[in-house]
Amino acid sequence: MTHFTCVRVERIRDRSELARIASHGLRLDPSSKERVDPARTPLNRSGSDYAENPLDLSTALEGFLKSTGARLYGRAPIGLHILVSVSPGWITEAGELHDPQNTRNVQLAHQAVDWVQRALGGGRPCVVAWRQDLDEKGGGVVDIVAAPTRTAKLNRFKEDVTIVSVTAALEVHRALHPNDPTAFGALQTSWAVHAAKTLDRALCRGTRKIDQPARHLDPKRYGRLVDAARDEAKAIAAQDLAEERAVLDARERRLEIAEEKITRFVAGMAAEREGIMAEARAKVDDALNAIAIGIDALTDGRIVAVEPCAESGELLLIADMNLDAAERSALWEAITPGLPAGLKTVLGYIQAEAARSGEARNGDHARHPSPSHF
Repeated sequence: MTHFTCVRVERIRDRSELARIASHGLRLDPSSKERVDPARTPLNRSGSDYAENPLDLSTALEGFLKSTGARLYGRAPIGLHILVSVSPGWITEAGELHDPQNTRNVQLAHQAVDWVQRALGGGRPCVVAWRQDLDEKGGGVVDIVAAPTRTAKLNRFKEDVTIVSVTAALEVHRALHPNDPTAFGALQTSWAVHAAKTLDRALCRGTRKIDQPARHLDPKRYGRLVDAARDEAKAIAAQDLAEERAVLDARERRLEIAEEKITRFVAGMAAEREGIMAEARAKVDDALNAIAIGIDALTDGRIVAVEPCAESGELLLIADMNLDAAERSALWEAITPGLPAGLKTVLGYIQAEAARSGEARNGDHARHPSPSHF
């Protein structure tokens, strides 16, 4: 099976871009939370000769500058972010893709760093730090931060000074590969040659863009394709809009139904409350009316006494024996609603007060030997 090599290069224009790269390496950026498996993050490999923590790129760069005596020059890029890779399938031929002990992972990291140093160092140190992420879905990639340097004669310095110079290093390397018109194409070729020599001669470079046949469309066919794509996009958008409207309509209808239920519930609760209040008012009116009738009956002699029952202690209303059965029944029916409201207690209290004041109609409570009681 054919496996390929690849190089991606980005200029690091300032320290903020360096901090962004470091943030990803430290798994602090938002994209890391979506792309990585935190359980495998401790397996990641990294290294630097200029910082205890290779992922602290700011410290590593400062250590590199101090060690090499190099300076950052004006607004020129401060380094290169180089992603050196091979096909993941080449790694898995020797073991698991994310295994830090897989010999091909180890070899890849070692040779990627060695190649960057050889290709861009010009005999001087240039690799600031490297890392090999083993917690992402893919693999076979080594991230390298490099700061190629050169000596330069600057007006403000009497002697030559060493400065970080990305462009000069890329141009020097490109001159070594005349078949590649760009510096980045030259890096692709250079890494492919180095990988084939040090890792596996089966590794090869991908096809150059300039060697790929161009594909052209005549204006009419191109126009038809554009129109078809536009129509398809409109149809998809219309379908999406219709679906969204259907969802919104359904949601609005559910809200209307819920509002109707709430309105009916509130109205029902209000009616029920009014009914309860009306019933309570009626019971209170009936009780008060019954108590008034009882007081009248005690006053006019239809009820002659209020005495406790010898057995139960419950208060008994003693009716006048001269009342016939119909009169007693009518009187009992009239005063019954007042019983739960304490009618007997009220009449007993009135009787006691009348007895104490000497106003009782019959002071000795003389009554028929067999009085009737309720």
